[in-house]
Amino acid sequence: MDAAVCLADPGRATWREVESLGEGWVAGEAVAIALFAALVASDFEHGARLAVTDGSDSDSTGSMTGQLLGTLLGVGAIPERRLAGLELHEAIERTASDLLVASLAAGPHLTT
Repeated sequence: MDAAVCLADPGRATWREVESLGEGWVAGEAVAIALFAALVASDFEHGARLAVTDGSDSDSTGSMTGQLLGTLLGVGAIPERRLAGLELHEAIERTASDLLVASLAAGPHLTT
């Protein structure tokens, strides 16, 4: 993770930097790739593309990057055309909404 943060210069955000963090087949590498991609992303799609186009364990790194960017930028940052074909889109949105309501209702005592 330290290497990901040190490399996180948006002007140098290329697959070479991603590749220098590993291939993502082990947890530390996958997290580092996702963190780097999220930190340097100019938008949601840029970060997702960066995380999945380097030959790494792209389903894992892409998923984690999407989760980080979704948390940082909000669902509105995800292009509608990407959501349109998403399997179970309505069920995912309903579940996310229910989780948000439950966490707000639980207040500061909610634990992980």
